Amino acid sequence: LSPLLLLHHLLRPEGVSSTTATATTAPPPPPTPLSSPNRACARGRTGAGAGAEALAEAEAEAGEEGLFEAFRWEDHWYPVGWAADLPEDRPVRVTLFDEDFVVARGGRVRGGVVCLRDACPHRLAALSEGRITKDGLVQCAYHGWTFDGTTGACESIPQVDGFTRGTGPCAQPVAAAERMGLVWIHPNNPNADPSTIPVVEEMEDPAFRTTPAIRDFPLDYSVLVENILDPDHGLFAHQMPAFDMYSASKQHPQSVSVTRDGSGRPRIEARVSSIKKLTGGEAAKAEAPVGTPVATATFTPPSSIQICRRDPETGNTTFMTNFFLLPVGVGRTRFMSCATLRGPVSLPRWLSHIQLNNFLDQDTYLLATEQPHVLRAEATAYDDAQKRVEGKEAPSGRLLNRRNLYQYRSPTERSLVVIGKFLDAAVPRMPNRYRDMSRFWQPCPPRSTVLDRYEQHTKICPDSQGLVSKMEALRKVTLALAVGLLVVATQSHSIGMLLGSVVSTLVSFLAQKLRAEFFFKYSEAYRDRDLESIEKVFPSGTTAAV
Repeated sequence: LSPLLLLHHLLRPEGVSSTTATATTAPPPPPTPLSSPNRACARGRTGAGAGAEALAEAEAEAGEEGLFEAFRWEDHWYPVGWAADLPEDRPVRVTLFDEDFVVARGGRVRGGVVCLRDACPHRLAALSEGRITKDGLVQCAYHGWTFDGTTGACESIPQVDGFTRGTGPCAQPVAAAERMGLVWIHPNNPNADPSTIPVVEEMEDPAFRTTPAIRDFPLDYSVLVENILDPDHGLFAHQMPAFDMYSASKQHPQSVSVTRDGSGRPRIEARVSSIKKLTGGEAAKAEAPVGTPVATATFTPPSSIQICRRDPETGNTTFMTNFFLLPVGVGRTRFMSCATLRGPVSLPRWLSHIQLNNFLDQDTYLLATEQPHVLRAEATAYDDAQKRVEGKEAPSGRLLNRRNLYQYRSPTERSLVVIGKFLDAAVPRMPNRYRDMSRFWQPCPPRSTVLDRYEQHTKICPDSQGLVSKMEALRKVTLALAVGLLVVATQSHSIGMLLGSVVSTLVSFLAQKLRAEFFFKYSEAYRDRDLESIEKVFPSGTTAAV
């Protein structure tokens, strides 16, 4: 969420929520592996104080624990990337739950958008290293076997005379679809219905414009979910008073609901009056004026989060920020977001990416320092559970209790208590979660690694790549021009040539500065500058107004 768009969203006056039924509980099913060793064709297969009070109220409102216990990661669609960022007619590897898949989309691809598990059944080489043939098939680069990306059927084995199409070993098909500008996959059901993808109505409304962004974080899904849904950190980590509209107080408490959406997914929603509680002064002590927008944060596991202010009567909004999370594996998450604005225009994508990366860098390293503690606590809980069952596979139920790990005090953390309960119940059921326990014991990487914009964003975003290439070319050309003009100016004593050299040097400098925005930037010096800004937003000695 870029600072410019965040301010626009939070400070402008605003004013389609769905009605859902309260969840019914069911006993949790046993965990199932993400993939099966059977490589046969899958056709037809379905595979204290206010803080303490808030905590008590949160527990009372989080009575849908059975819904969390019943959550199965394998039953859901997952966004793997923005369609605009995936090259057309070329296979691309994506990773979900530490397992690789190959996705292809484009006019030549048979099926439009397809997905297979990223292993050729012949010798298990990565299909993502191959190509899309002229007739739209996925071809392995190792021995040329080709497959239908929709069914997984083997269409050709070049080394076999008289090969009959569809008779060879099949690749494993995975359901794929494009919706809201995102490519989605369903890892365990090749016949999954795309209509069950969780849709954000505003993103499909032609009156709204979206500005998508993407970044691959060295952060665990569980850590990132809690961060996105925690507005209290905005005053300090981002030095932005607008976040205070999403905070809660005793005078303006936060309500949290746990329901099912139309497809049976859990839906956790936090709502609070969108006035400033910590920085609002005397106004924070009064009742909110009639018509004050409701600050709303909605989490539809596993991947979808919406944050916006809605009209209290109509439920409408004119701006929202959407987040989509792909749990790549332990300690790794693909972060996709988009600003969704009602209006005729949107910011240039490269500009929004600069703003967003500056924003994300402010707290990403903080999350990276938190992560080792959280993952080690989870690993320890897992080891303890194994010991309790005498070395057998640990039970799929709750292992880690975040109420014992964290200290909840803020009234705004009512929603985080509920989110924590979901994570406690569901995360142990993640496919492949405990396959490699060494991932849970990794130290915090260096700042330059955690905040490497090039590896995490630029390499996977064609728009940013294009701008970097253009700025590099512009920098070289204008630098060479500046040198040439300076030589001519020296020989001819021309003021015009000298001014041209100065202008060219300035353009070269600005091109380099713009290019640098897409590489590591947020050093300790930038951090220290931001720390000094906290005093302007929340002066020392300030306490909550209520």
